[in-house]
Amino acid sequence: MAEVQMDTTPPTPTPDWGTKTETTGLSISLHPLVVMSISDHYTRVLAQGGGKEVKVYGALLGTQKGRHLEVSNCFEIKTVFVNTIESLDHDYLTEKDTMFKQVYPNLDVIGWYSNGHMAETDASESDFHRQLTEWNVTLLFLKLVTSNVSNQLPITIYEATIDPNVNTGVIFSEVSYALATEEAERIGVDHVARVSASGSADTSAASDHLMVQYRALKMLFHRIKIISQYLRAVKSGELPPSPEVLRDIQSLTRQLPVTQTPEMNEECNDN
Repeated sequence: MAEVQMDTTPPTPTPDWGTKTETTGLSISLHPLVVMSISDHYTRVLAQGGGKEVKVYGALLGTQKGRHLEVSNCFEIKTVFVNTIESLDHDYLTEKDTMFKQVYPNLDVIGWYSNGHMAETDASESDFHRQLTEWNVTLLFLKLVTSNVSNQLPITIYEATIDPNVNTGVIFSEVSYALATEEAERIGVDHVARVSASGSADTSAASDHLMVQYRALKMLFHRIKIISQYLRAVKSGELPPSPEVLRDIQSLTRQLPVTQTPEMNEECNDN
């Protein structure tokens, strides 16, 4: 039997730029509001620059429960150039985080976002991530891939960890994510999508939903106004009282929730 010779020559090492595709066990829920805000940020800056490719940055807001993160909102990050190097404006980030905390006290900065032609990370993104870790421990990096022309959502999310053994000092491990929407977001996304396609604001489900509510409130106001006018006319003696109608009005008012506040009394007894 011929002896099989095994090749024991070690493989040629390749530069490690910190991008991994391994599974991290992290689960991500991404809200459409975040995707729309990032897309708006990039498109607006691109248009202001005359179509020249630009790099935008922002912070991701959300909550974390164990190994599950929910990305609910985001805001833009201002950068400054120091010796031709784009750096984080720490004062601006601190101010914006404080402002958002007043409105969304349950949301924390759990990552940041940027854009690029390729889904893979590069050295500049590793440098920017290290600047953010000096300000706060940041976990996620969301990248908007601007060269993607497929039907897939051009979003790639990475879990970032500091590792001095790689060239950039940061390891980006790609993680999967799922879209999570609430009723208000679904209506808003549908409205934006239909308006963008048709150029009219009268074709979306949001417009139809709001119109139905408007008509119902208008009818309710009209009926309450008739009851109020009738009671005033009976009180002034212009109309004879009808026991049957008065019983119906009393039965209707008793179905209202009992609310005893100074504001309610003022609104109900101002006339």
